[in-house]
Amino acid sequence: MISVHTTVPDEETAERLARKLVEKRVAACVNYHAVSSTYRWEGEVVEEDEFLLDVKSSLPYDELRERIEALHPYDVPAVLRVETEANEAYDDWVSEET
Repeated sequence: MISVHTTVPDEETAERLARKLVEKRVAACVNYHAVSSTYRWEGEVVEEDEFLLDVKSSLPYDELRERIEALHPYDVPAVLRVETEANEAYDDWVSEET
């Protein structure tokens, strides 16, 4: 199982992306919540609210990243693999669902 983090601009986008990933069996589960982000973009420091998605899947990272990027609204989305270890029952469920 892997866990991948990505951010999107608003809750509507988070809900839509989470549903698509689960419906297409790309992810077994997607959690999302509001975060505040500060970053540099096109030479300016930007501060804005976003939604952070935690995507759980058994797909290889490269495939999962490509599927997320295809649905993502940002020009340069962060798709960050997070090293994770899960209990066996949860890991088995993720594998069954994806």
